[in-house]
Parts: sequence; C-alpha cells; structure tokens
Amino acid sequence: MKFQRVRNNPDKRAYLYIMTPAGLKAKSLLTYRFIKFTFDFYNQMEEKVQKCLAEMFGRGVKRLVLYGASDVARILLEMADQEAVEIIGVVDDAYDGQEFHGMPVIKSGQLPELVWDGVLITVLENIEEAEMRIHQAGVAQDVIWTLP
Repeated sequence: MKFQRVRNNPDKRAYLYIMTPAGLKAKSLLTYRFIKFTFDFYNQMEEKVQKCLAEMFGRGVKRLVLYGASDVARILLEMADQEAVEIIGVVDDAYDGQEFHGMPVIKSGQLPELVWDGVLITVLENIEEAEMRIHQAGVAQDVIWTLP
C-alpha cells in the first residue's frame, strides 16, 4: 500500500505532488468554497446571536451563562463587549479545560451556585439533550434560551 510506504520512508520528498494548472484551479476553488462557507456560518450565527440577545435583554436578562463550549459560544464571547448582557461563564460537562476564551468553564451541577438571569444553549447538535441536562441541574424552562 502506498500510504504504508510513505509512512515508513524517512525521505518524504519522494512523495511531493506537482500540481497541474487545472489541479491548482480546483484546489483554489475548494479553498474559496471553504472560506465562503466559514464566513457565511459566522455571519449567520452572529445575526442569530444578536437577535437572541436583544430578545433576552428585552425580557430582563442581564447576566447570562452559556451552555456549551462551541463556535457559537466563541462568537458570542467576541461580541460580548458590544452587548448589554454580562456573560458569567460557560457550562460544559465534556470540556477538559477550566477556561474557554477567557471565560471560566463549569460543570452543569455547579450552575445553581452562580448568579445569572438566563442560560443560552450554544451547542449546535443535541440541543434537546442539552436542555434536559440543564433541567436536571434544577433550571426552570423559562430561563433557558436557544438560538432562533
């Protein structure tokens, strides 16, 4: 197998690829599509976060806990200085670190120990499971928020 030969060969230069103009064009197009997808995702999430924060602030939420150390949480933390909501911390039972982009990471069992007005679910998958875990931590449904 070619891959095995590459792994075992100490001189990897023998396996360099030479790109044809068509190959370079195809690779450039893939890179462009990836960058465009990433920016589109970021812009969509930023818009959803702004709408959600405006609604939360309108309902009196001023101190917020994020549920999930995710790309959405990172986007929200980058926007936090511009918004009228104070982010207290990030709840994530699976995250290994103690800090996520400058914010303390706590386990869901510690949620009742903090002073906050709302919990925003920032995970993109298994949102129902996240809601269930938040409920198990003793949080009422009316203070749990999800992105539109």
